[in-house]
Amino acid sequence: MIEALYEIGKLQPEEDLLDEVIEDIGKGYKHVFKIVFVTNEVGVPVYEKIGYEEFSNDKKLKYFYKRGGSQGSDNTPTSKITLLTKTFESRMVKSIETFLNRNKNYFQIDLIDTDEVVKDFKEKAKMILEYLDKELKSKKELILVDLKTVANEYGCIKNEKEEISDGGVLTITLDGKYVGDTPSFRSPFTDSGDDASVKSSYEKYGTISKSKNKSCYICKQKKQEVFGFASTFQFYTVDKDGMITGGFNKNESWRNYPVCADCVKSLERGKKYIENSDNHLRLKFCGFNYFLIPQLILNDSELLSDILSRIKSRYSNFSLSAKESGIIVQLEEKVLEILSEECNLVNFNFVFFEEKQSGAVFNILLNLQEIAPSRMKFLIESKYKIDEEIRKYDIFSPVLITKSKKEIIEVKFDFTFYKIREFYINSNIEGNYDKDFLAIVNDIFIGKCIKLEFLLSRILDKVRRKWSNGENINFNILNAYKIILFIEEIKLLDRRRSIMTDERYPYEDFFNENPIMDSETKRAVFLEGVLAEKLLSIQYVERGAKPFMARLNGLKIDGKIAQRLLPEMINKLEQYKKNYYRDLESAISTYMLKAEFEKYTMDELSFYFTLGMTLSKKFLKEKENEEK
Repeated sequence: MIEALYEIGKLQPEEDLLDEVIEDIGKGYKHVFKIVFVTNEVGVPVYEKIGYEEFSNDKKLKYFYKRGGSQGSDNTPTSKITLLTKTFESRMVKSIETFLNRNKNYFQIDLIDTDEVVKDFKEKAKMILEYLDKELKSKKELILVDLKTVANEYGCIKNEKEEISDGGVLTITLDGKYVGDTPSFRSPFTDSGDDASVKSSYEKYGTISKSKNKSCYICKQKKQEVFGFASTFQFYTVDKDGMITGGFNKNESWRNYPVCADCVKSLERGKKYIENSDNHLRLKFCGFNYFLIPQLILNDSELLSDILSRIKSRYSNFSLSAKESGIIVQLEEKVLEILSEECNLVNFNFVFFEEKQSGAVFNILLNLQEIAPSRMKFLIESKYKIDEEIRKYDIFSPVLITKSKKEIIEVKFDFTFYKIREFYINSNIEGNYDKDFLAIVNDIFIGKCIKLEFLLSRILDKVRRKWSNGENINFNILNAYKIILFIEEIKLLDRRRSIMTDERYPYEDFFNENPIMDSETKRAVFLEGVLAEKLLSIQYVERGAKPFMARLNGLKIDGKIAQRLLPEMINKLEQYKKNYYRDLESAISTYMLKAEFEKYTMDELSFYFTLGMTLSKKFLKEKENEEK
């Protein structure tokens, strides 16, 4: 995948040095808070106030943002705000000290240097930064109070954690000049004699890692110099000793992942390209961020350029129409359709990730590598096959729901990955199921079987909780069934399978449309669920309550309970003199005779029982219709 990023970067034009080095702050940052310093009459910077302005994309080289590590300050005194106080104390207070330490070689005066102008400039620049550092630290309590006051005046603090609504940036100015306009900050990048755009690839953790005349991992060519700290997306790090091939010596980390200067620059350009949302390679999927990185089977820069342009234009066109109609779910999953139409000379990498601390921490959650368009086409076609199947029993017909007097919405049961996410969510009430969800996505894309027991465990956990709270579970069950049918259709469902004899069975036309219920046991508990829901409906009409719910054991149905329920339900229906379901009861008895409950888990039996309850209205009797 790193090679794919390199190939994208090679297509991008070279930029000016500072454009290469200085990073875009990105979108989602509206507010800029400026710690304003002015030079007094003796030439010493002193703190004056907190300034405010709205963020401008045109001021990239003025804000002069260069991200640092996950701990400590950024590499320049400009930071993205996570929590106001935390960012100020952990990022900003020591930012100038960090800048001086990172650039100590630049500010170190060479005694044999004959250029007095350069010496004088460096001495004054270093002195200004040292004064700034001292003033910032000595006035930090006052600055923080002023910072909170200004943030509150502009209505930017949205909660007690001090998160900034619409995002914020913290920076400094000196005598009205931004960081990028101040020579003391700018000169180490432009006048150091080294290529500042690759400096972080060999100088880090207080160590320099370089080697001469070695082969580059990326371009495979022998280069005059290779670096050991190139880490475009933190795919590997050397801040932990266990990741260093050269033992415990970080200077030897170039052995692990040697990258030359040209490839470092190409990787950074590739990174900037995919991070730019206008290029539609940084996308959303079921609440997760991911990068979409095309990778050719055989390198062809013209073909790669065409593919990047095609993705950008086709996604943009669909994005506009989808947003106008509010179909955001379709917008996210439409990407798969767009990609499925590409030729098989290209594969796609899906890199799911999370960013923390305003991007200082980048964690890869799932890396789907080299997924072929033909695989995505198969998944899309399978989805449409189960969604558009013509059924005698239309169990997935849309439902109209009244949200208000003026709004009626149509609920559809078409398969989407959001249906899976509905069960594998991340919430304070139900827990964090992000890893399980991504594991299912991974298995679907790479073609790895998924155990039915694994799916039913989570599905029934959610359904039982809602049932115990008196909530409607019908939509959840139908969505769950559609998920199971999709995974069955793509031949990944790992479940027990049975072969029934050729003799005629009750309700055979229904079960022929639902072949997943391929045993007497499944059919027996399914039809019991149908009968149970009919009894509950009659009780509600008769008594305004459903006391028989207590006999369903919280939807924890095992073999003993399944066998107990049938005579109890028949007895209740006879008591109400509304037993219209003798054919149904006979069918249940027929299947019960050959049922093998001991072979099935409680979750399996419970699911088919609950599915029967949900679909009970598809089994109406003539007398029942008359009463309704």
